[in-house]
Amino acid sequence: MDAKDNVLTTGVERLNALIAWWGVPAANGNGAMDGQMKRFQQFVSDLQKTSSDAYSGEMKALFNSNDRLGRSVQELFQCRRPQEVLAVESDILASFLEGASLQARRWTELTQKLQECCADMARDAAANLREQAQKATPAKVEGEAQQPTKLAL
Repeated sequence: MDAKDNVLTTGVERLNALIAWWGVPAANGNGAMDGQMKRFQQFVSDLQKTSSDAYSGEMKALFNSNDRLGRSVQELFQCRRPQEVLAVESDILASFLEGASLQARRWTELTQKLQECCADMARDAAANLREQAQKATPAKVEGEAQQPTKLAL
């Protein structure tokens, strides 16, 4: 992962140099592009981890469900009485319902995690914009009262 970070950092440095050469004021070495790229990189990393965790959980549940279903089908072939058939069929149905319930819970958790990732990214972007707006706005000098502006008609 460290090599990927270095490649991305080198790419960001090249992008900053190109934008600075064009004369874009945001790329004049103050790290604005680096900060944005690092935030985006963290966002993508969080999304990738969340997706990977969800996929791993789904695969584990699928394998467990398949094993349980396989055992239940084997038990079905060994049944001698109708009560045993009903019990095994109930176990098969319970296996399907538990699988659906786990899948719904996993989707809910994934949706919540994705929402948190996106909300964090939006909060960071809003904080960054606020900070840029504060830097762009000249500070008021104490003792100076702002004069109301008159509109010329």
